[in-house]
Amino acid sequence: VIEPKNVFLPDVTQGSEEAQQKVTVEVRKGAKDKISAISTYSKKIQIKEIEKSDRKAVFVVSVSPETPVGELRDRVVISLTGGSRTSINLPVFASVLGPLRFVPSSLSFGLIEGTEMIKRSVKLENRGKEPVEIKKVTTSNPAVQAEFKPIKAGKLYVIDIMVDPAQVKDDLRATVEVITDTGQEKPLSLSVYGILPPAV
Repeated sequence: VIEPKNVFLPDVTQGSEEAQQKVTVEVRKGAKDKISAISTYSKKIQIKEIEKSDRKAVFVVSVSPETPVGELRDRVVISLTGGSRTSINLPVFASVLGPLRFVPSSLSFGLIEGTEMIKRSVKLENRGKEPVEIKKVTTSNPAVQAEFKPIKAGKLYVIDIMVDPAQVKDDLRATVEVITDTGQEKPLSLSVYGILPPAV
């Protein structure tokens, strides 16, 4: 008996070991199987045993700090002896995200009308260990302006995004790019949306 049946870590910050899941494996009463080992062939997964006997094992699965950003599909192997099965695979799914996150992850201005500037704000959170400074914020559309201010230096910023309705000619699809001092080749991108009222 394995609980849970798979390991799902949907929100792992790259470089952090905080995201983890506890797994319990127990041999059913009357079964001849014995648990011999808990292992993985992957360098992207870490296993920490909490309790282990030949009838029961409790361990914690986490993602290695070196794992690159992206989707991870892997497995933990539970080796057995004494019964008909030699091993059981425990699927591991994880989504590894970079330390910098926009909250919300995209921004909608809804219906764009009137003549006054419309303002919305997003946060840029740094969930990594190293502080990050914003160098510059740019936009892909002249109708959109953006400026930033630190709330907690190196860790949390607010980015104010303004839209000038007079300059919006079509439904708005713009990108705000944030350039930081991390040396990343690609800037962080935030999608900005808005719609014009139907023509009368």
